[in-house]
Amino acid sequence: MIDIDALGSELDSSRFGIKIAKIRGIENCKIEILEQLKSLGFQMIIARIPSKEIRTIGFLETQGFRIKDIQVTYKFSIRSSSINHSFCNPGVLVRDARAEDLSYLLEMATECFQDYGHYFADENLDPARCIEIYQDWTKRALLNSNHNIKFFVAEFNDEVVGFLFLKEEKMKNSTYAVGGVGAVRPMSQGQRVFPTLVQCALEWSKKQGHEWQEHNALVYNESVNKVFTNLGFCISGSQVTLHHWIFHEQFQTIRENNDSIQ
Repeated sequence: MIDIDALGSELDSSRFGIKIAKIRGIENCKIEILEQLKSLGFQMIIARIPSKEIRTIGFLETQGFRIKDIQVTYKFSIRSSSINHSFCNPGVLVRDARAEDLSYLLEMATECFQDYGHYFADENLDPARCIEIYQDWTKRALLNSNHNIKFFVAEFNDEVVGFLFLKEEKMKNSTYAVGGVGAVRPMSQGQRVFPTLVQCALEWSKKQGHEWQEHNALVYNESVNKVFTNLGFCISGSQVTLHHWIFHEQFQTIRENNDSIQ
């Protein structure tokens, strides 16, 4: 039995001022569930499902869903693979992030993630609210007190130029790391900052005794995809994110009212 109310996203609903639900996996992509979400007043549904589920994607499209991004999951086996250091920059200093780094990191997130990801791909969402998502992820990860997040910062020529944070997860008897958000300032791209960050993250996973490390990347982000393949990661899956607006006319009224206030 699926708890329909549990599909609601409090964070997204609060941020965008509309009732938003999130569904994952094909088991939740059923007409009965979609109808229940409509009856409960949800105005937008975000679905993320494996890209191999072509029939389910087709079904969602017939219901009004539209694809907003496609992500590839890269996996590196810590125990059976060697860490490649040849793509790293020895001039890049990687250290643990500190609370005093927050302002630099928020500025970097704002600079690097404009027009990035499925929220920005939806023209009905306020871009100013979309960038808040990356700012919030970065802030919450840095100030996290649960000790299950590792936050790396990269310095080059005595300036903070990049960051990457990961979350430690457990599955049965295995411990592994999942990449969160990573970014490199545009002025420092091409200096091998990101591969250096990832290499340090792999070394950390090795010390922690992780079974593997995994990261997601948008399919069109060629530079990031290239970093993961160069460092020995293998594709382990991919996901499609789709959006569906239920009460579009009502939303248009809300947006027009917001614009008039501004």
